[in-house]
Amino acid sequence: MKKYVLDACAPIALFQKEQGPDIIEGLLVAAAGGSCSVSMNVVNLLEVYYGYLRAGDTAQ
Repeated sequence: MKKYVLDACAPIALFQKEQGPDIIEGLLVAAAGGSCSVSMNVVNLLEVYYGYLRAGDTAQ
């Protein structure tokens, strides 16, 4: 089974519809189906979460 490690740029590109979100979406779908493994460092995950929270503040 292939294993992938994502950094913060991957989900940010997915959420902001930047270049390459179809690749990340495909990896996540494959991981949900059990054909590969996807992981992310907790620090990178918190970076994505922080960006999400900041974007919510500016949208008001």
